[in-house]
Amino acid sequence: MFSNLINTITKFWLIFLTLFGVSSGMGWLAYSITQSSKDYLQSTSKPTEQIYIVQSGDSLVDLAEKSCGNREIWRDFVSENPKLIGRENNLEIGETLIFPKVCLEGEAFAKSGNYVSDYLLLTILILIIPLFIFAIGIWADNSMFKKLINSLTIICCGVGVFDIRDRANQTKNSLVKAEERAKAKRLKEAIQLAKSGTRLWSQNPNFWEQLFRKWFLSDFLIKLEESSKKWSGQMQNAQSLIQEGNNLLALVSDNPKEFENLEKALHCLQRAKNLLFDPKVNEQIKFYSSELQQRKQWLELFEDAQANALSKYFQKALPIYEEAQNLYSTDELNNLITVCKSGVIAEKRYCQELKNAKSFCQQADFLLAFQSARIAITSFPREDGQNFLRSLTNILEAKTSFKRGLQHEQSRELDLALDCYTKAYKLMPDFLECRFRQVIVACKQENWGKALTFLDGLNGDRTSYLRGFIFAKQQNYEENEREWQNIRSFELDTHRSKLKIIKQKAYLLNLQAIEKFVDRGDIEKAAEVSHKALERHPQAEVIRKNLDTHILPRLDSESWKQTEINWNTLLEKTRSIWLERPNIQSLHNWAVAAYYCAMNTDYPKLALIMEFNASWGTAIANLPDDPSLSNLPWLGNSTPDRSLLKQKLEELWDRVLDQFKGHDLNTYMQVRDWQRLDRYTLNILTSSTKPIIKLGLTWILPSTIDFLQQFEKSNNNLTKSMLDLKHQHTLLQISSQLSLLYSSLGIAIAACLDGDVERGLQLKKQNSGYLNHKEHFDNAQVMLCYFEACHLLKKNQWQEAFRVIRQSSRLIQKNPEWLGEIDRLCESMVRGLDEKDQITFAKSWLENTASKSAKNYYTECKTEEIRIQLANEKITPRQGLSKLRELTDIDASNPVYRDIINRIEVILANEEVFQFLKRGETENAVNRAMRSGNREVKQTLAEVLVNILQEADRQGRISYGERMQVVGWITKLVPDLVN
Repeated sequence: MFSNLINTITKFWLIFLTLFGVSSGMGWLAYSITQSSKDYLQSTSKPTEQIYIVQSGDSLVDLAEKSCGNREIWRDFVSENPKLIGRENNLEIGETLIFPKVCLEGEAFAKSGNYVSDYLLLTILILIIPLFIFAIGIWADNSMFKKLINSLTIICCGVGVFDIRDRANQTKNSLVKAEERAKAKRLKEAIQLAKSGTRLWSQNPNFWEQLFRKWFLSDFLIKLEESSKKWSGQMQNAQSLIQEGNNLLALVSDNPKEFENLEKALHCLQRAKNLLFDPKVNEQIKFYSSELQQRKQWLELFEDAQANALSKYFQKALPIYEEAQNLYSTDELNNLITVCKSGVIAEKRYCQELKNAKSFCQQADFLLAFQSARIAITSFPREDGQNFLRSLTNILEAKTSFKRGLQHEQSRELDLALDCYTKAYKLMPDFLECRFRQVIVACKQENWGKALTFLDGLNGDRTSYLRGFIFAKQQNYEENEREWQNIRSFELDTHRSKLKIIKQKAYLLNLQAIEKFVDRGDIEKAAEVSHKALERHPQAEVIRKNLDTHILPRLDSESWKQTEINWNTLLEKTRSIWLERPNIQSLHNWAVAAYYCAMNTDYPKLALIMEFNASWGTAIANLPDDPSLSNLPWLGNSTPDRSLLKQKLEELWDRVLDQFKGHDLNTYMQVRDWQRLDRYTLNILTSSTKPIIKLGLTWILPSTIDFLQQFEKSNNNLTKSMLDLKHQHTLLQISSQLSLLYSSLGIAIAACLDGDVERGLQLKKQNSGYLNHKEHFDNAQVMLCYFEACHLLKKNQWQEAFRVIRQSSRLIQKNPEWLGEIDRLCESMVRGLDEKDQITFAKSWLENTASKSAKNYYTECKTEEIRIQLANEKITPRQGLSKLRELTDIDASNPVYRDIINRIEVILANEEVFQFLKRGETENAVNRAMRSGNREVKQTLAEVLVNILQEADRQGRISYGERMQVVGWITKLVPDLVN
C-alpha cells in the first residue's frame, strides 16, 4: 500500500518539477538566494544550551517529538545525558535534562525566519530539475526507473526511497515473526529476529531518512525495540530460574525421605517453562516430576508399614515394606524388612494361640482360655490380645462374684447377695442373669421400687412376668394386667385366676373400710382410703362417684364451717388438696385461703406472698372455665360478665401486693416481677387459643410453676407433676411468645417487654432450671440479646451492642421487626459519630445485621474513604477502582458508589484514549472510547478529533479520504455532534 502511494506521489512530484524547468535563468537567482542565506546564517548566533525539568508522564520519545519535532532523535538525549543510560524508559520526576545540539540547531535555524527557508526550498528545487528528463518514463512501473529514482533520491536526500521501503517491509516481517516466536516461548529466536530487524537502520538518520521511516514504518521500529527488551528480560529471568533449579537439583540426595529440594527445583523449572521453551527443561520437569511422585509414594508406604510394625502387625506391614522396596531400596528399609520377617514368625505363633483361646471361650471354658491368652500375650504383647485378656479377666471375676451371690442368696444373706450380683453385672453387662437375680433378691426384700428399677431396659416374657408380679404385690392390678396380657402360659393363667379373686376381695375390703370411716365421721380417712382404692381399682366407678359426690364436698365444707378458722392450717390443707386433685374447685379454695392468710399476717414472708401470687393469678387464668359462675340463681337469666370479674380480681391482686410494699421492698420487687410475667401470659391467653401447660384440670401460669419448683425442693413429692409440665412445655410452638414466657428466662423477657430492660438483664441470671427446653431457651436468649442490644444502642454504647448482637446475629436477622428497630437506632446514631469511628461502626453494623441499611451505609463510608485517598493521591485511580469493585456484592446500586465508579472509569478510559492518540493510533482510541460506553469519554474524544480536523483544514494538511475517515469516527462517537 505504502509502495504504491510513494510511486504515485513521486510521479506527481516530478511532473510538478517540470513546471520549474521552463526558465534556466532561475539558476542565477538560486545562487544569489543561497549566497544570501549563507550570509544570514553566518550572522546568526550559535544556539545556547537548554535545560528541561522532567514532569509526570514524560518520556524521551515524547520530548523528542514535542520539543524537537522528531521522535527518532531520542537517542541524542541519551548521548547528551549519560546518566540516562540503562533507564531510557524510566525518567525520574524533577530531574534536569540537557537538550541535544541537533535540537538546538534546528531551533536556531527556525529562528532565521521564513526568508531563508523559502529560498533554501527554491534552491533545492532547482538542483533536482534534471529529474525532468525522467518524468515521462516514470509512469511506467519499470525496475530501471525504480533504480534510477532510488539513485536520484540517494543523491538528493542521502537515502534511497525504495531502499527504505524494502527495509521497512523486512522490519515488519521481522516483527511479525518475532512475535510468533515469542508466543511460542521461543524467546531466543524472537530476540535474534528483533535484532536483525533493528540492524537494518542507522543510529543517526538524516532528515529524509526519518521522514521516509515515518511514512513506511510509523512506530513499528520502536515497538520492535521495546519488545526485544521485554523478551530479553524474560529470557534472563527464565535462565535465572533454570540455574536456580539446577542448583537445587544438585543438592538432592539419594535418600527418598528427602524431597524438599526436589520439589523447590521443580517449582523453579516449571516457572521457567512458563516463560521459555526449552526441550531440555521440559525433559527435566517430566523426569523429576515422576521422581518426586515416586518418592512421596515411597514415603507414604514406608510410614504406613512403620505404623503397622510398631503396633506389631508384622504380617500386614511386610508386603507394604516390600512394595516400598520395589521403589527404593535403602539400608534402613532392608533392616526393617529383616526385623519384620522375624516378627512375622512370632506373630503367626501368637495368632494361633489367641485363636485357641477364643475357641475355649466358645466352649465356655474361660479358665483355660485365660491361661492360653496369657501365654500368648507374654511371648507377644499386642493390644488386641491384651484387650481380650482383660475381658476374660472380667468374665472370670463376674462368674466368681455371681456364684458367691448365689451362695449368699441361699444363706438368706440378701444384702451380700445383691452386692455380688451388682458387682458381677458391672463387670459383665451382657450377663443378664445378674439383673434377674437382682430383681429376685429385691422382691425377696419386698423392695418393689428397686426391683422395678432393675428391670428398666429389659424386655421379654420373663421381664414382663416379673414386672407384673411386682405390680400385683403393690396391688396395682391395672398395670399387672397390662404386663401379663401378652404372656401365654398355663401356669400364669392359674396365677391370673387367683389374682382376680384377690383383687375382688381387696375391692370389697376397701368399700367396707370407706363405709366404716364415714359412719365414724372420719371423712379425711375415708377420702384417703378412697384415693388409694382408686389407684388400685381405676375402674371402680362406685368409689369414684362416692368420693367426688359425697366425701370430698363434705370434707371441703367442714374446713370452712369452723367458727375460728386457722388460715395457715387451711392454706396447707387446700394446697395439698389442689396438688392431689388439681381442679377448678380446689384451685378456688387454695386461692381464697392464700388471700386471707396473707391479709391476716402482719409481716408475710416471701414464700407466702409468692404462694398467694401463684394461686391468685392461676385462678384468674381459669375463670373462663369456672362452672360455678354459670346458672347463678340471683342473676336470673343474665350471664355473669367474666371480663369485668377478671378486671376486679386483677385490681384486688394489685391492691393486696401493694400493702406489702412498705414491709420489704426487695421482696415486693421479686413478687412484682413474677406478677408482671403472669400478666403478659394472661394477655396472650386471652387473645389466643387455649394454652397447653396444665396441672390436672387447671391451666397454670409461670409463677405457679416456679412455686411448684420451690415446693418440690422442700417436700420432694412433685416429681411426676413437674415431669408432666416439662413434657407439655415441649409441645408449645417454638415461634410463639408463649413458649418464651414459660421458659426459664420468661421473667426477664416480661421485664424487657414492659420497658424495664435493665431489670430484665438483672433477672437474666435467674434461671429456674425447669421447663428448660433447649430451643425455647435459645429463642429466649436471642430475644434478650435483642433487648440488650437496643438498650446499649440507645445509650450510644455501640461497640458493646454489636458484641451482644454477634452472639445471635443469625436469628436476629430472621426477625424483620427486630432488624428494623436495630437499623432505626443505628441510623439515628451515625449522625453523631466521629469520622474515625464511622468505618468501624459501619463494618460492625454490616457484619452483625447484613441489612439493606447497613450495606448502604457501609458502601457510602468505604466509598468516601477511597475518594479521600484518591484526592490525596495516596492511591491511583486504577487501585481505587479495584477497591471499589470489592464493594460490588455489598451494595452495587448505591448512587454515591455508582457516581465515583463512573468518574474513575471516565478518567481511566480518557487516559487510555490519549495514550493511543499519542502513539498515533487514532482508530484504537476510537474503539476504546466506544467500549467504555460512557458518553463523556466519547464526547471528549470527539471534540479532540474536531479540533484536529479544524487545524488540519486550516493548514491544508489533510486529504479528502483522511477527512472523511475522521468525520466517520466523530459520527460514530457522537452522532448528534455532527448533526
